[in-house]
Amino acid sequence: MATIKTGILIPLLLGFISTSCINERQQHSKMVPEETIGIIGGSDTVTSIIISDHASRHDKDTIIYELPQCQLWYTKPLSENYKGKEIQMWTEHKVYWENVQVINVFVANPTDIPLGFGRPILVDQWKDNKWCLPERKDATCDLAWQDDAFMIEKAPLLYCFRCELDEFLMPKGKYKVSKLFFSGTKKIEVNTTFEIK
Repeated sequence: MATIKTGILIPLLLGFISTSCINERQQHSKMVPEETIGIIGGSDTVTSIIISDHASRHDKDTIIYELPQCQLWYTKPLSENYKGKEIQMWTEHKVYWENVQVINVFVANPTDIPLGFGRPILVDQWKDNKWCLPERKDATCDLAWQDDAFMIEKAPLLYCFRCELDEFLMPKGKYKVSKLFFSGTKKIEVNTTFEIK
């Protein structure tokens, strides 16, 4: 009698485990689209599973921008601590490393008037007792920006821009970033400095 029960239970148990594995595999395949999974390996080697998004590139910034044309990462309401102060700019850190690729630049607009702005964030290097354009990695490439204007229609507001520096050689020294804003017909240039050590 015990042999009959065991003979029935073992196939049932194996069937249950097999069904469970199949269901789990089907659920996983619904969570991850087929085109994003690559499997490398074989039956006689360790198999690696690589999940990647074909649209992403390893040599580009992976940040999702609020306003990509201007490298505006995000905006958020400004703290009350800035009330009554002037429009100001600062970098996330005061000191960076040689050949830094990108830095975060913050601008605080404590006024009630939304600011307009264009695409460029200008970078200068302190050299020979004056501010000048840093040396470019590709000297044959010219810098050009479209003369346009954008606006986030909110104020007061904190802006966070990403300033890409990978086109420049960034040796040790003192640097300045600046950006032009518009309040009605009034031009407002804000800037801040940082160092590379």
